[in-house]
Amino acid sequence: MPLCNGRAWPPGEVSGAFDPLRGLAPPATAAERASDARQALVLAHRWLALPALLLLAWLGARAARAGAGGPGRALVALAAVQSLLGGAMALAGASLAPAVAHNLAAVGAVIALAVLLGRGNRAPVGHAA
Repeated sequence: MPLCNGRAWPPGEVSGAFDPLRGLAPPATAAERASDARQALVLAHRWLALPALLLLAWLGARAARAGAGGPGRALVALAAVQSLLGGAMALAGASLAPAVAHNLAAVGAVIALAVLLGRGNRAPVGHAA
């Protein structure tokens, strides 16, 4: 898991980073980009991405084994792509192309998951739902 400035969590005050009413204006200066609050948001995203990746990969593999091959395999692949793009962004810095690709992979994973959920809620032919 990539660290942020060599730390797993910033040392300063970060509670303001998680205030949903706080503005999310882009940082104007290098000092703002390096603030503890912004680092906390980035690290929270990274730390929560790991269990999400594992859960989506497990669900996709389970669905593929249960007969939903296409969407199940797509979910596993998109979760892996999402993780690789996130890692590439962390290593290379935030540029637009990988960020857009990262978000598109997330949209694809949501669509694959929705297809799988839709398939799981279908009643067998001849039975009431």
